[in-house]
Amino acid sequence: MDYSADDLSQTYYFAVFNGTQETFYPYYWGEENCMLVRCDAAHGRECATFPLCSDDVFHHVNITANFSSPFIYPAVIHNRMRLTPRSDWDYNTELEKDGYRANVNFHSDEGRQLVVVGLKARTYRLDPASSFF
Repeated sequence: MDYSADDLSQTYYFAVFNGTQETFYPYYWGEENCMLVRCDAAHGRECATFPLCSDDVFHHVNITANFSSPFIYPAVIHNRMRLTPRSDWDYNTELEKDGYRANVNFHSDEGRQLVVVGLKARTYRLDPASSFF
C-alpha cells in the first residue's frame, strides 16, 4: 500500500483479514479483506467505530493484495459513505500460480475525503453450512 494525502489529522488503519466473519447473527460467511479504513477509538478499543466522514484529503491510494478467491470486490468510499466516481480509480485482478492478485488505485489531483479504500473477496468455501438455508 502507498498513499499521498494532505496533513492527516485523523486515524486510519491498514486492515487485513482472512477468515469467517459474523454478518448477521447467526449467519457467518468467509471473506478476505485488505483495506485502508478511517477508524476511531471507543470503549477502550483503538479501532471500534467507523465514522461516515473524514476531514483528511487523499490524492492517491494504491493497494495490491493476494487472494485465494476470484470473487474480489473493490471499494473507494468518501464522505457520507458515497461511492467515489469510477473516473477517480482503477481496479484489476490477475490470475497467478497460487491465487489471484488484485489492485485498486485511487488518484485525484483535487483530492477526496476518503473513509475506505480496499478490496474484499468472498471465500464461499469457508461459509459454514449452518449459516444458510
